[in-house]
Amino acid sequence: MGTDDKPHPILPMSTHYRVERIDWHISPGEASYLELTLRRGDETRCLRFDQPQEVFIEKGYHGSYSGLTILNISGRGWEDKVQVLIDEAHPGMGFFASDVVEVPCRDESRDL
Repeated sequence: MGTDDKPHPILPMSTHYRVERIDWHISPGEASYLELTLRRGDETRCLRFDQPQEVFIEKGYHGSYSGLTILNISGRGWEDKVQVLIDEAHPGMGFFASDVVEVPCRDESRDL
């Protein structure tokens, strides 16, 4: 973590959310994005991360119940402005993205 990195304001207390769903949209000629569906109790939030880079999922990662960190890394002067890390002292995942916005959550019944 860089010295200028700060928690991203899009999801206060992000460590209290767990990842329920990951959707990665990759299509030639279109900008790629990764959407995370996150839950805390009865609350569900969906975030879209534009142009994900350096995505990794560690062997043994089965989902997260804590440890979601979303950082504003714009102070680094990189093209990517957001870093996501999921680590609960167990296998995790993470990536960089150019931006993040909240989006309406998908209707899962349409995805079947």
